[in-house]
Amino acid sequence: MYVWARMARMMATASRRGPYRIGGESRLAFRCLPTDIDFNNHLNNARYMMLADLGRIDIFLRAGLIALARKNGWAPMIGGLQSTYVREIRLWRHFEVVSSGRHAGHRQAPFRARQW
Repeated sequence: MYVWARMARMMATASRRGPYRIGGESRLAFRCLPTDIDFNNHLNNARYMMLADLGRIDIFLRAGLIALARKNGWAPMIGGLQSTYVREIRLWRHFEVVSSGRHAGHRQAPFRARQW
């Protein structure tokens, strides 16, 4: 399932997960599909980042920040990224993307994403 289908699913089910509160967690469940793997038969490095993006979008959507961003002409973007791969995710395995926003500063808000 390509990113757009996963994003549509995440957006369609956002109301079931309830409103996001700063400091809370966003949990999205996925399965590693054949379109997600690399030649080593595990989740491609780029897919990790794409799935982390879905976690951030879920937080923005459930916290009501998407509407605020559109109103003010803002566009959320990644200013820096550090990643550590703790374990591999093999083909067909279920896993969760757990995202959280730590605090909102004047111009930036750090986010954290884990995949289990």
